[in-house]
Amino acid sequence: MTGFLVTTNIGVPLTPSSCCSMCLGELVPPDSDCERYDRCHGHGVCHGGFCECLEGFGGMDCSLRQVLSIRALLEDYSWDVLVCSLSGALVFLWVFLFVRRASDGERA
Repeated sequence: MTGFLVTTNIGVPLTPSSCCSMCLGELVPPDSDCERYDRCHGHGVCHGGFCECLEGFGGMDCSLRQVLSIRALLEDYSWDVLVCSLSGALVFLWVFLFVRRASDGERA
């Protein structure tokens, strides 16, 4: 809601920067300047003076990288990739065991 001013029926602004600007004047940048000042460090969107961080980032200004859990990683990757990876590992194991068994038979 950048640049959107909400007021009460008696004319008091409710957005944080508008309210604070009444007391602090130019010391507080308006909400529309949020992108210009890059207060969300390019990892979020400013809404009413607060950063809404993109997935994987956190903190008041979205400057902190969050560690993803295994559950989040599994949700991000399709099951096709997981099944393909496991299938490849099983084929490799089968070939390894087959070659080993064949080489053991040659020794006998």
